[in-house]
Amino acid sequence: TSQLTGRNLLDNWYFADPINQRGQTSYTGAVYGVDRWRSLTGNTISVEMSGLRITGSNDTSFSNMIQQNIPEELLNALDGKTVTASILVAENTGGGAVATRLGSIPGSAVTTGLSTFTVTFNKISHSYFSIQCATPNTANFVVQAVKLELGTQQTLARKAVDGTWTLIDPPPNKAEELAKCQRYFYRKKGTGPYSYYGNGYINSANGAFIFVNVPEMRVEPTVAASGNFILSIPGKAIAVTSISYGGASTNGFNRISVSATSSLTSNTPVMLQADNDTSTYIDFSADL
Repeated sequence: TSQLTGRNLLDNWYFADPINQRGQTSYTGAVYGVDRWRSLTGNTISVEMSGLRITGSNDTSFSNMIQQNIPEELLNALDGKTVTASILVAENTGGGAVATRLGSIPGSAVTTGLSTFTVTFNKISHSYFSIQCATPNTANFVVQAVKLELGTQQTLARKAVDGTWTLIDPPPNKAEELAKCQRYFYRKKGTGPYSYYGNGYINSANGAFIFVNVPEMRVEPTVAASGNFILSIPGKAIAVTSISYGGASTNGFNRISVSATSSLTSNTPVMLQADNDTSTYIDFSADL
């Protein structure tokens, strides 16, 4: 844990320029939005230049919250250690008090500025870092950045003499943040109408295994695809009806299982492509 001192232990913590592989400008309801952060029912999370805007329309006490679940290896490393959690609220038009939380334990509430608290970490009760508004139905605030760190002092932001808050450290390296986030989620997105996704072989009368090159993920992912795809063999294109996970990853590849409309010949080499569709993508999710 000494190697963690001074580090921000959260992934994708700079909301003014976040990793956002899913590519939407807003996310509504109980879904993952920007990488590693999940919203709860009643929220809309909007990606803005100054940070993530969190708005709510639900009266339940935890409705206006986004959270990052902490992986087991970090939970074990932090258990029993003193940690400090903090958030920087850049704007608040809803007027509700905003606080950072570790699990069910809240920190000091602010309208704008810095919310922070220090606690002895417990891996069972502090399993996630979250942001919440104390008055859910009026929530409308922007969070610029967050931090979880070892020790009793926050090092996220400082207050200038004119009363404004600025980050102490520079924004994170985006390539490093992307690599960390892609251990949990990776979207392989096409770049043209007939984008290539991977090669494989036909393994049944109407199915194939395709090997897709993806970053190393923390566990075997689930797979979801969007758009129109084809299995391509010389002189023939076969429409795809479904894509799902097909087995353990090896050597940087994940095997996916593809079902098709036509009768196929087993062991024939085949390629997976978009079918004249520029919107295709395949999601690999190992989110907590």
